[in-house]
Amino acid sequence: MRYLNGPEYEGAVIRSDQLPRASLTVVITVFLAVIGIVTGISVALDA
Repeated sequence: MRYLNGPEYEGAVIRSDQLPRASLTVVITVFLAVIGIVTGISVALDA
């Protein structure tokens, strides 16, 4: 959520420094989930 007026905007700017870490965590989580799904599918196909 972004607030674009007054002191709340300054708080949003400060919080924006944390956004790259959060998005990186999401990317890693999705990446690991995809690897897990692909591995599960290949194991199922091999069996």
